[in-house]
Amino acid sequence: MARCFGDCDDCKQTEAEFIHYDTAKRDRAEKARNPENYPYIVTGRLAHAADCHHVADVARYAGVYDRSNEERFRALLKQYTHRDRSLIEFDHEPLDWDGLERWAEGRTGPQGGRYYRACKVCRPQIP
Repeated sequence: MARCFGDCDDCKQTEAEFIHYDTAKRDRAEKARNPENYPYIVTGRLAHAADCHHVADVARYAGVYDRSNEERFRALLKQYTHRDRSLIEFDHEPLDWDGLERWAEGRTGPQGGRYYRACKVCRPQIP
């Protein structure tokens, strides 16, 4: 295979998917930078307060590069395309109170069993 610089056929096919992924990642990072409106961050089955040290780096995870920098964009597209994308999942979701309620409801069984828990460090209130 010829050397890829983010412009091979595979990269061209996944470019729209990467832009969607990158936009969602930037949105989550922006929400994490606004703890007044999004005071909770959920990770898998755990709920944290936005200021918990376990999730303190979430706001820095995304969107730092300038999208007009074509070379950087192509490098990130290449990474995204040629690595196992199943490993590139969002595991942090900043939420407001309503979002946290919906998140908790979605993880509550038919008999009231909870498939989530609060972080033992920051102990956020969960609906």
